[in-house]
Amino acid sequence: MSATIPDLWPQDLFTTPTVTPVAVLRQQGETLGARTHNFVRCEVDTESNADGTIFTHKLMLVAPFLRYRAPLLMLHHKLQPYPATLENTPLTGRVLQAWHRAVNNEQELREALREYFNQDRVKEIIRAVNNMSNDAVSEPYGI
Repeated sequence: MSATIPDLWPQDLFTTPTVTPVAVLRQQGETLGARTHNFVRCEVDTESNADGTIFTHKLMLVAPFLRYRAPLLMLHHKLQPYPATLENTPLTGRVLQAWHRAVNNEQELREALREYFNQDRVKEIIRAVNNMSNDAVSEPYGI
């Protein structure tokens, strides 16, 4: 005869889900992939500090045909998804020089991402990687 072990977790453990920063970043990566026929897309790499209290999400620019992968943007937050901080990476840093934004919610995050993606340097990088990817695909193999 086995005893039934009850569910001991509190009923109010989960509340209405919040759209997290990592979900917004992933969606933007998928959207870029759709616009470039996946020649260029973004993926999210997540790390946490040693005690698991601070998360860093890197929006990685990926071009599979070039075997290219570089961090385009970083986002940091504590255990709670907001507030969060966005900052540029060395890929854009020489031109944008220490771009960073603090965001308190999903709407502010979307606005900050729109601003970042509209920077001339970011658009230049995406165009260049996309063009090189198109060239890599159109080159005949074995010649």
